[in-house]
Amino acid sequence: AMGNVELIPLCRVEVGFGEMIDTGTGPHGRRIIGETATLAVTGERLAGEMAGKAAADWLLVGADGATGTVDVREAVRTHDGALIYMRYQGRLDVSTIPSGPPFFVSGLFETGDERYVWLNHVVAVGRGVFRPDFSGLDYDFYELADA
Repeated sequence: AMGNVELIPLCRVEVGFGEMIDTGTGPHGRRIIGETATLAVTGERLAGEMAGKAAADWLLVGADGATGTVDVREAVRTHDGALIYMRYQGRLDVSTIPSGPPFFVSGLFETGDERYVWLNHVVAVGRGVFRPDFSGLDYDFYELADA
């Protein structure tokens, strides 16, 4: 029998869009680099904001023109000064943006800050929803745990 999995609330991630850089269709599909202008992370266990400017979604749209592969990398400076690298990947139907259903991603973290080393062992899942005005999108992230 399969074991049960629990979803433990981790944080909310609010992403404000910056420039969209469409490099066209290349060998892997159509690449659209969506820069992150603002990043707000809120939650009891993880909270902070964007560190630096190197944050974006290296979105790849497949040959079918609809299957988008989300590939986000960003650095978070927590409210108490820790620096955490966060990356998450997933899939969405780009033909439904921005009013379509929620989409899902999986996330990993890296940090050397002793207060947050527990994050190095977390696999998270996120539920993403575009804002109606397409100014950004919001994710609710959950830690996967054995129930």
